[in-house]
Amino acid sequence: MGAENISWEAGEVIYKAGDESNFAYLLTKGEVEIISEKGTRVGFINEDEVFGELSILLKTKRTFTAIALKKSNALLITKKNLLDD
Repeated sequence: MGAENISWEAGEVIYKAGDESNFAYLLTKGEVEIISEKGTRVGFINEDEVFGELSILLKTKRTFTAIALKKSNALLITKKNLLDD
């Protein structure tokens, strides 16, 4: 199974709070900021970290917004691949 690569420019929104949760990501390059629905910075994702998986596992919509802080690359993890053992 081949993983799909995806990239974002600095400042690009990866997903917003309230979006459907169809993918998780493994950040391979760059940095991503996680922001609450109220606009509070709650964390950062660094290289070799997975993000976006929690809402898939909980079967909810996105509860945070993720924004690329600099040019970033990631491997896309589908909902099916995340939930399959």
